[in-house]
This record gives sequence, C-alpha cells and structure tokens, in this order.
Amino acid sequence: MSLSLRRLKEKGNVRPTGIIEFPAPPDVRKAVWSIVNQAKTHEDKEFIYLEPDIAMKVKSRGFTKRGMIRLPVFQVFLFDVS
Repeated sequence: MSLSLRRLKEKGNVRPTGIIEFPAPPDVRKAVWSIVNQAKTHEDKEFIYLEPDIAMKVKSRGFTKRGMIRLPVFQVFLFDVS
C-alpha cells in the first residue's frame, strides 16, 4: 500500500508532498482502509480523495530540492488536529 502525502498548497492547489512506500503494520493498514472507505469522496486512476483528510506523523530524511518529503515512514495517526 502506498500513501500519497498532500498538504502543501501552491497557487490555490494542493499538491503531493511525498509517497509512503514502506508498509505500515497490518493492523494500521486495516484501520486506514476502514477510514478511507468512510471518507472517500471520489477517486481517479492515481488517487483516492478524502474529506476530511487523514492526518499522520511521518519520520523522514528531510526534503528534496522539489519540496517533496524524502523517504517518509509512517509513525502514527493524529486524530486530534485542529
């Protein structure tokens, strides 16, 4: 399962900031799909769009020159985000 991280607003559009390619533990993946199925507004060939977004903490090795998160690794979901 790959998750696209999108949170950077640029000229009114939200663009991807990274891809989590390393899988989270099985119980976390199961929880993600449960939330995705409830929050899905639509999907295309590349993405599933959610409303509201799912917030999570990731560990990374900084940012690339293009502003993408370098090697993000899932840490924990953030449920109390204001």
